[in-house]
Amino acid sequence: MPTMRLWQRKNGIFYVTFRRGDHRSLKTSDKEQAKKIYKELEQEYLKGRLIRLEKGELILLKDFIAEYLDTRKTKC
Repeated sequence: MPTMRLWQRKNGIFYVTFRRGDHRSLKTSDKEQAKKIYKELEQEYLKGRLIRLEKGELILLKDFIAEYLDTRKTKC
């Protein structure tokens, strides 16, 4: 499992990194508050409750509906 990391930008705001290039702002410059939020996120991450969606290809809703309906034809 990837290691999480807490860090602070030059602007003073703390961030957490889940894996290289995947980070989230904690929206605080207070170190103690950042540590508390980080510990909560870490527990959720380790329990598998923290979902990080992968960036993928965007698809139009009409195209998604068409693809979905095609998959459902064999189910009915």
